[in-house]
Order: sequence, then structure tokens, then C-alpha cells
Amino acid sequence: MPGNELVQSLVRAIDILSLVAEREEGVRLNELTTLTGIGKTTIYNLLRTLRFKGFVCKDRFDRYHLGPALRNLCIRNQQKELLERIAAAMQVIVDELPACVVTLCELEGYNLLIKMRLSSEGMNSLHNSSQSLPIYGTASGICLLANHYAGEELLMHYPFADYGSPYWQDQKSFIAALEETRRTGFAEVPAFVQEQRVIAAMCSPEMALGVRFPLSSPGGGEQVRKVLGKAVRQIQSKP
Repeated sequence: MPGNELVQSLVRAIDILSLVAEREEGVRLNELTTLTGIGKTTIYNLLRTLRFKGFVCKDRFDRYHLGPALRNLCIRNQQKELLERIAAAMQVIVDELPACVVTLCELEGYNLLIKMRLSSEGMNSLHNSSQSLPIYGTASGICLLANHYAGEELLMHYPFADYGSPYWQDQKSFIAALEETRRTGFAEVPAFVQEQRVIAAMCSPEMALGVRFPLSSPGGGEQVRKVLGKAVRQIQSKP
């Protein structure tokens, strides 16, 4: 295809993504300007657009990294096998904790979406959903904010003052919850259903598995963590 038939802005954006992907430690705006020979303003505008769509993210040192949207595209061919393992693990959780509801959430761009839900009620079937969840108000959201490679970008995209204050007494208690999640691997919050709680854990770089359970469940949260931890290890083990 002749060069003059190409969309130059798209070509430049792809070149930027390639350079960002080559540098695990990230790359700064000035470096991209030097490496590409493209003007700083043009590079900045392309990066701003890529960030808006979640294809790149920026850390606190102003270095750019590949963003969650691009990583989601890269793992699509692995999704089917992974989802089969997750579905099997969800069934194991429900078999061992019949009073619980298990939910799989995935970060798509900057949105936390429910992908599957399983309970012992009715047909015991899995339901696909595109329902979006509040990232500060759910255990799965806390897991992602604490452990996701783009967690800092998520926190900048969803400022605590605007999105977190309805769910947390203050920012100090929220930060303490993030630290506890990083330490233990689990996040725990009250459920939206009265007398129930939710415990979640990361089961892949983009997904978290949450278990909603009644406070009266035998073994309580300790038993849920034990069963959920075993399920996550099952998901993450190579077939």
C-alpha cells in the first residue's frame, strides 16, 4: 500500500505503542519525541488520546506503560481456556460454600464489569453480564486498585474525592484497606445485601473473583478465604 494512503496519526500511534512495549520500565514523553522524531505536541496529543482509551497509562514518575485496554486485546486468544478454568473453580466454591454467590469481575479499559456469576440457586447456571460496578465500593475493585499493574492510573482516573468518599469514612481508611489487600491477597467489604460480606482475590492480571456470603455461614470469612484461595491457585496453575 502506498505510504500516502496510510492514516499517519494511526501509524504514529502504533509506533508509540511499539516503543512503550519495548521498555518494561516505561518511557517518558521527551524520550518518545527523540526516538520518533515527531514533535512534542503531536506526541503529547497522541499519548493523551491513547490514555483516554486505556491503551497506555502513566505512572507517578511520568513514564508511560502499556494500558489495560491494550493488554486485554493481547490476551483475547487465551481467554477461552482461562474462563473454562475459572468456571470450574467457581463451581467448586459453590459446592463447598452453597450459601454463597460467586462473581467474576474483569477490568475492561477503566470499567469494572461483571463477566460471570454463579450461585446454588435455581439452575446453578453461569450468567454473562456487562453490568458495571463501582471500583471503590466492591471487594473486586479494591483488589484491582491494590494489585493491578495500572492501579496508580486507576486511582488517577477515579479520584478518591469524587468516587471513593461515598464508600469510605476517609482516605486513610481506604489506603489501609489497600495495604491490607496487598499483604494478604484478599479484599473484604460489606455486601450491598444486609448481613452479608464479600471477599475477593485476584485470579488473573485483569480479573478478580468475589465471594458474597452470609455472616452466619459456618467458618465465616476464614473459611471463605480458605476456599477462595484454593480456587485461585487452581485457576492460576498451568494445565
